[in-house]
Amino acid sequence: MALTIPIAVILSLSLAPFLNLAFNLGDAGTQVLLAVTQGFLIGLMGHSLLEVASRSFYAQQDAKIPLYARH
Repeated sequence: MALTIPIAVILSLSLAPFLNLAFNLGDAGTQVLLAVTQGFLIGLMGHSLLEVASRSFYAQQDAKIPLYARH
């Protein structure tokens, strides 16, 4: 968690110039690609936090709560 959240924030704030350089889609295309990438980073961060939470419940011998959260 200590790495996932800061990396997601840094990437979402500094990714626009790299996307423009790599794909050269113009301003509108770069903004659309940036919005999609930021949405993906939010989902990836949520998935990472879910993994940490489910493993902590398993470590406490409480396997029923993560089972309900995943389905």
